[in-house]
Amino acid sequence: VLPVYLLFALGFLAVPFPLTGRRWRDRPALWATSALALPAFFFPVYRAVVAAWGKGWIGALPVAMAAVSVAALVVVTRRFPAASDPLSRALRLRYHALYASVALGFLALAVPLQLDRQWITVGWAALAAAVCWLFGRLPHPGLKYLATALFAAVGVRLLLNLDVFRYQP
Repeated sequence: VLPVYLLFALGFLAVPFPLTGRRWRDRPALWATSALALPAFFFPVYRAVVAAWGKGWIGALPVAMAAVSVAALVVVTRRFPAASDPLSRALRLRYHALYASVALGFLALAVPLQLDRQWITVGWAALAAAVCWLFGRLPHPGLKYLATALFAAVGVRLLLNLDVFRYQP
């Protein structure tokens, strides 16, 4: 069943790319459906992968999905070149931030799936720093909120998790 899930996920991801013309470029629902196709299919794919191969390398699944999102981001970059009109700039920023956030979200998910104990906190802190760097390059407010949420999760794990004192003697 795994190839069927992956075929559907990649099919939904690829929907807007062959469409041409100006009327398709400013349809946010179309691009959001494409960007969120992999997250929508993650749980069924995850269950199929665990049933087939176990959880030994389960962190590779969200990393692979992040790589596919980055490949889609490259296609979006080519589809929306830097332009002078405000609408094109806004669409380019919106879609770049959307696909980049999906990729970073998969990386954030890979950390707790594969790692444990203090490494989750370290991984999320590094990812939050990467999101801050990305916000400096793509000044979309959603990235700022994602970084804030990641730093808040790191703070909660450091301040409210009493197991932190038992990880390393």
